[in-house]
Amino acid sequence: MARDYRKLKVFALADDLVGDVYEATRRFPPEERIGLQAQLRHSAVAVPSNIVVGTERSSDSESAHYHGIALSSAAEARYLLRLAARLGYLPEERSREIEDRYDKLVGGLKKLIVAVREGKRRSNGGAGSAQRKWEPRPGGGEDPFSADGGDDGRR
Repeated sequence: MARDYRKLKVFALADDLVGDVYEATRRFPPEERIGLQAQLRHSAVAVPSNIVVGTERSSDSESAHYHGIALSSAAEARYLLRLAARLGYLPEERSREIEDRYDKLVGGLKKLIVAVREGKRRSNGGAGSAQRKWEPRPGGGEDPFSADGGDDGRR
């Protein structure tokens, strides 16, 4: 049985960021509609999309691969936000606010990838079924698989 992506904190954050990126890029100049605006929106959408694909994969290596693509897309979106602010298309404060949330997302995706690669998925009995189990490391850390906990200041 595949993991429910909707229960992942990283998915919830990535999904929220898509709406924020669309709203923030709404007023880009017309000449950027097929340029920076489209690229930023594409990278924002790619993050939760690849998290969904990764959770549906049957092997740890495939899951980690798609979560890695999500990580790369999040890093790309973060850079493009900075570029949009430098070019004057986004207010600096708004860009930094969204970038900070992408920083949190990147950190969460890195933890998720490490956990998946270390084999934190365990079979729950059925042929081909897998369920992730998170085990804390010395020194603590948040459960990258849980949608609970962690206040990102929204909602």
